[in-house]
Amino acid sequence: MFFKLTVLVCLVVFKNDVFGHPSSVSGVEPTLELKPPDVSSHANLQLLPKDCGRIRKNLISSDEKKVSLFEFPWMALAAHKYPNGNKFLCGGVVISDRYILTVAHCFTDLDQESHPVESVRVGEYDLSSTIDCETDADNKKICAPPALDVKVERIILHPHYKKGKFGDDIALIRLASKINFTDTLAAICLPVTQETSSYDFSGKKVLVTAFRLTEKGKNATTPVKENIKYIDRSECNKIYDKMIHISHLQMCAGGTDMIETCGGDSGNALQVVASVNGEQRYVQHGITSLGPRTCGKHGRPAVYTRVSYYMDWILDNMSP
Repeated sequence: MFFKLTVLVCLVVFKNDVFGHPSSVSGVEPTLELKPPDVSSHANLQLLPKDCGRIRKNLISSDEKKVSLFEFPWMALAAHKYPNGNKFLCGGVVISDRYILTVAHCFTDLDQESHPVESVRVGEYDLSSTIDCETDADNKKICAPPALDVKVERIILHPHYKKGKFGDDIALIRLASKINFTDTLAAICLPVTQETSSYDFSGKKVLVTAFRLTEKGKNATTPVKENIKYIDRSECNKIYDKMIHISHLQMCAGGTDMIETCGGDSGNALQVVASVNGEQRYVQHGITSLGPRTCGKHGRPAVYTRVSYYMDWILDNMSP
């Protein structure tokens, strides 16, 4: 989608090459490991689409990193207002026809008063083109509908989030109008069942997607994807030592290769493939919150807000 916006890096830096804040990223640490809230009977579950997180088959691209045209249609971009035009500074994820899930620090550390987020772009694939197309195996051109810039009605920050503290780093964007789902615009699934909320990450890799800086430091015009290693919380705390403290409300991944999450990834999804209503679907378990300034800085994982522990808050703050 051709645009006059500027894509910038959402990067909040502190010492030791980590974007985030050097103080604790969590609140009071519980003495026992708490389980995610049970939302199986929540009244607002009906607001989440059942046809979510579909895995696209027969994708055109065979590249392990390149995202195909219809592969992750829930990716979104928040546009901050500047005098010379809007700038994409953070990502987000479509979770319903009215809501985008993202992180709170995109609206505090990036000065929401001076540079408010007034719209969200959805259904985007290639930032350098007006009409996004790919050629299939039969050499036939397949094109997507134009991306949409949707006005923002309201931004909802978690009430316990504090600027500069990365605990409870989660936010919802309520769109001013409903969006119609297409092949290039759909919602991801959330961990609302016991099976998905208790997913065992041990020894597994997770998938992260984003419009972000490439390894060479240039803006990618199309989204990228990476399969990265899940890092146990105790191991993650050892790696970060006293710099930050990771609570049960967060999760860590990456840091073993020079390809993982970097500045500019804030608000994007960490997802896994899991069973939803008897089908394999993409389920979002993390929202990129903080991590290395350098993409995939060896030995230093990125930290994600753990979605399953906030499902009650997410549903409580949704409305038709």
